[in-house]
Amino acid sequence: MFKSGDIVGLKALWWQRWMTWLTSPPTDRIHFLLLGMPVPGGNDWIIYESLVSRGVRVGRISWYLGQHAKVYRSPDPNVGRLAAFEASIYGRAKFDYVLILSVLWIAIKYWCQHGPKRIPYYELTDLPNRSLWCVELVIKAYEKYVRLVPEGIAATPSAIEQARLDGKLTTIFEGILTHEVLNG
Repeated sequence: MFKSGDIVGLKALWWQRWMTWLTSPPTDRIHFLLLGMPVPGGNDWIIYESLVSRGVRVGRISWYLGQHAKVYRSPDPNVGRLAAFEASIYGRAKFDYVLILSVLWIAIKYWCQHGPKRIPYYELTDLPNRSLWCVELVIKAYEKYVRLVPEGIAATPSAIEQARLDGKLTTIFEGILTHEVLNG
């Protein structure tokens, strides 16, 4: 069922939900990762993700068994596989705290001008640097082959949702990650 380069968005846990209410289009996804290669023997996948205080890491999707996931795929069958290889370029990147602070600053300015409402994803501008947060890793891995987010716009969960709405990504699975799901 899954392929290299598929994007996995994990549902926000109860303590993370406040972050999903900040931007539009609305999404309940908060942590994103990229599927690399299947582990020989099935039942698991190598993943690329960026974690708070750790930066970009290689891991396994089985760490997220039991969590609700939404899996996205590029309509071009070759792009995902190529993006999975591109993700390894960022293998030693640190976590991007600067972008998070920048997004918060932009949010405060937006709310002062427009009141307390969801911020359109395109209002959040990017700050290019060598650090990455989870969504940035996914978007940067893809950008050589397909631009999921307009240039200069920050990589956010809402930007991934907009890419889906624009037809740049399709949803291929939504539900609880189990061993049966991983075996396809």
